[in-house]
Amino acid sequence: MQGLPSSASATSALSQEQVVFEMMERIPVGTFVLERKPDGCAAFTFVSSGLLAMLNADRDSVLADPDAIFHSVHPDEVADVLARSALAFTNHAPFHWTGRAIVNGATRWFSAEASPRERDDGVTVVWEGVVIDITSHKAAEEAVAQSARKMSVAALTAGVGFWEYDFKENRQDWDVAMLALFGLKEDEFTGVWDDYVHKDDLERVREDVLRSMAVGDRSEQEYRIKRPNGEIRHVSAISVAGRGPNGELLKLTGVCFDITERKLAQIKLEQSETRLARIIDELPIPIGVCSTQEFGTILTSNKAFISTFGYSPEELPDVRAWSILAYPDEAFRNYVFERWNASIAHALDHGGMVGPLEYPVVCKDGSIRDIVFSGVIFDDIITVTAQDVTDRRKAERELTESAERERQADERRRLLLEKKLRTSLAAAAVAHEINQPLSTILMHTQLALATFDSAAADSEKLRTHLADMAAEGARMVTTIEKMRSLLRNVQTTLEPVELSGVIHTALLYNKNLLADHHIEVSLSGGPGHHFGDSPCRIAGDEAQLQVAIGNLIRNAVDAITTHAAPSRRIAIELIPMADSINLVIGDSGPGLDDSLLDNIPLHTTKPQGSGVGLFIVATTIENHGGSLNAGRSPLGGAEFRLSFPRPAWGPRSRS
Repeated sequence: MQGLPSSASATSALSQEQVVFEMMERIPVGTFVLERKPDGCAAFTFVSSGLLAMLNADRDSVLADPDAIFHSVHPDEVADVLARSALAFTNHAPFHWTGRAIVNGATRWFSAEASPRERDDGVTVVWEGVVIDITSHKAAEEAVAQSARKMSVAALTAGVGFWEYDFKENRQDWDVAMLALFGLKEDEFTGVWDDYVHKDDLERVREDVLRSMAVGDRSEQEYRIKRPNGEIRHVSAISVAGRGPNGELLKLTGVCFDITERKLAQIKLEQSETRLARIIDELPIPIGVCSTQEFGTILTSNKAFISTFGYSPEELPDVRAWSILAYPDEAFRNYVFERWNASIAHALDHGGMVGPLEYPVVCKDGSIRDIVFSGVIFDDIITVTAQDVTDRRKAERELTESAERERQADERRRLLLEKKLRTSLAAAAVAHEINQPLSTILMHTQLALATFDSAAADSEKLRTHLADMAAEGARMVTTIEKMRSLLRNVQTTLEPVELSGVIHTALLYNKNLLADHHIEVSLSGGPGHHFGDSPCRIAGDEAQLQVAIGNLIRNAVDAITTHAAPSRRIAIELIPMADSINLVIGDSGPGLDDSLLDNIPLHTTKPQGSGVGLFIVATTIENHGGSLNAGRSPLGGAEFRLSFPRPAWGPRSRS
């Protein structure tokens, strides 16, 4: 006058359109909104009361049948209206029409203007327009023409008043036509011209006559006269000087004729133009009027133009001043006006619209607005509309960026799934290759044990070795099966999970283990906070989290007991942050070597360990989009820091 809109934005758009309808209803002319669907169907979505009154039409009929509003068009004008409508619909172009309509049996003149715009769906086009009754304007034009014809007839037939003023004798002589013009009878004339000139015009006319006579021999004035009956008339006077041998004024001879009809018509025309200018000034669309000359004078700009761009009329005397302010970059300014001038030249040669052309405009406050400019040329004047599409372009960019972010997220998910699948397939293949010979060893070891059941007592030592082999083989088979099961699970179901509850459950499962080894467990919510003070909800798989946290607790117990640590303590901290939730588990065991801190998966410091426990922890954290870091605990042993992203719906307690 961009993206699927949300319910809130759609409601906002409807609310804004309702506000526009209410504003259009208040405009003291006829206003309408005509909508055309992609299937070609057209319908009025708004018709102001003023327009209905102008055409003596019924709102329900017009809204139900758009052709109803055209029934009043004068038969001689129908073809022109249809042709202009078809042109506007086909080209999504503005609609302009001036013509006659028959209202209540009388012929009236109307002027209609409408500009198109697309709705947010990008396919529906609406024309927002105004209709003005210019019957009085046409009558004024006819009155002016009629007055001119009367003046011609008067001149041809000498039907004008003649007068003469003698400076030497200080005497005025008026003929009969002059007396009639002033509404006087012959015996009523006082002989003093001043007695009949309107008091507000007298001094001006007298000074103008003297000024004209000082520099030449001819003078023309228009002024008002007051007849004896109080009637005010407008007259035009032409006087010629009669001079003496030395150039002194001797006489003034002139003619005077009545121009009241023309003057009143001119006043009505000026009032009509003023009213039209006021309507344009109040329209919510930025409009500017300038000459078609390159960098021509800006004749006017409406309130919407000033409020949109911030520049006052004083700052924009011509198009050159506008170009410097709106396009401060000289190269871009030259590019803009090269296209604009070419569009004007084409419109002058072939008729039609200037534009539409879209450019970014620098406003007075430094902001940049995306504007679509269109223009209509009448004679040497171009009326330009500036449609602000900044919000639409912003919505289009946001939609594009959102789609790109979604595409990138899909790509990341695809790559992650491929990585997990490759890992699963590779691990399954390795597990199969290892599990088969180990199963064979286990079977033969079990057979050997069965054979030695009947052997002599001196074979007890061999029995012990074979039993150890069987136990070790069974342990390795179990370990590999666990690894295969873990790697087979490539999908994690994420649901709202309270981490403090998961920790309590893991401690409950290991309650006997902790009690048997006399290990003290301390729980904290971070510096200055108690455990569980703040909600610590994440999107997670509770079963996987319990296994992972349980593994870390058991690893801490093993580290403390295996190395006979003097202090038997495990510290668990659950710390909610602004964008994440951190779980820290530390122990008083011997800790990890510095060289091992960056190689957590499949590493163990236990004599009988396989490293699968830490691998399970690392895999679980990866499945939850988090991170796992190892370090040294203030208790002296190992410390594992698990960081989980906080979901968008999660509560935020502190940073």
